[in-house]
Amino acid sequence: AAKTLLISHRRPDPSNIRPSNMRNQDLSAASTLAQYCLVPRSADLSELRAAVITTTPFYIGRDFGLDITVPSRTVSSRHALITEDSGKFYVEDLDSSNGTFLNGKRLTERAELKNGDMIQVSESLFQFDISHVETSSPTIVADDDECDDVLSDALACVSFDELINERRFKTHFEPIIQLCGRQIYGYEALIRSNDSSFKSAGEIFAVAEKLQQQVSLSELAREVACEDAAEFITENEKIFFNTHPDEIENVDRLLDSLRRLRKRFPKMNFVLELHESSVADLKRINSLQKKLTALEIDVAYDDFGQGQSRLLELIDASPEYLKFDLQLVRNIDSANERRKKAIQSMINMAKDLDIGCLAEGIETADEADICEDLGFDFAQGFLFA
Repeated sequence: AAKTLLISHRRPDPSNIRPSNMRNQDLSAASTLAQYCLVPRSADLSELRAAVITTTPFYIGRDFGLDITVPSRTVSSRHALITEDSGKFYVEDLDSSNGTFLNGKRLTERAELKNGDMIQVSESLFQFDISHVETSSPTIVADDDECDDVLSDALACVSFDELINERRFKTHFEPIIQLCGRQIYGYEALIRSNDSSFKSAGEIFAVAEKLQQQVSLSELAREVACEDAAEFITENEKIFFNTHPDEIENVDRLLDSLRRLRKRFPKMNFVLELHESSVADLKRINSLQKKLTALEIDVAYDDFGQGQSRLLELIDASPEYLKFDLQLVRNIDSANERRKKAIQSMINMAKDLDIGCLAEGIETADEADICEDLGFDFAQGFLFA
């Protein structure tokens, strides 16, 4: 028989509750004095107090009389359910319209709860927390900075899920210029967020890595870039895509994603950028390049000169393009002759291998002129944006 639902009417006195620092520990090992609570965390829940879970099943939804009632039209009548089994707690979605999320990931099945987890019903956010009733024994109190960090991370995860599911990002196309004649040669596709929670592509990928979603994000970014580029790019212009280094660890998945793109966009001129740190396993890169050639996809080694810059790869696994890191070409117009000669030597070697050389981060006309004099074929940067 279902247990009586009393929780929404039995709020704890916050002066007697202290959050513990037992984050991510097995709940079954918690003290018998522990109280399991749902703590409101989003602004729309400012009128609600923490709800102690003293019995299960524990319902969250829009209907009155539930354990937690969220008065929002975006919340379903019975939206989510918390249950207990052998001392462990679980949360599941009840086929809600707008979904239930655990730490930013939409639930498709029942999931175990850990202390500090963030549960989102539609747009409302709760924290699952183990709290201890005050006794004569000392109480462990969590550091405020730690709580803030956990909350900040969870909110970022929620925003990331929305960004992916609702495609709240766009593509910025940075022009790549052919230095001789200053004509547009192509574009590098760069991800940008439409969500105020993320200020840069780096922040988006930082959260993606915490969620182990960096490869999926990279794949989706390329897909969206192709859809956006289809509206304006010509058949003669190239579109340069970035890859995440982790994609090289699963070449088969990378190739599958590129085959899908090629099938959808058969006439686009693709260039796949590989960071120089990814070009370490020559056998793997050679195999990848052969398959990319079959898909009519060129290769560019990105950020050349930033790290290892091993020249062996240029001989044994030559790309079609070599993108010189902006640190090499920044202020090149005022650089000493030794630096210019060193860069020119690398350009000459690349050209002997029929590799096109691209200077990144060009900001002034003088930098562009010197790069052209040194032998660079292409350039990109603020000057051409």
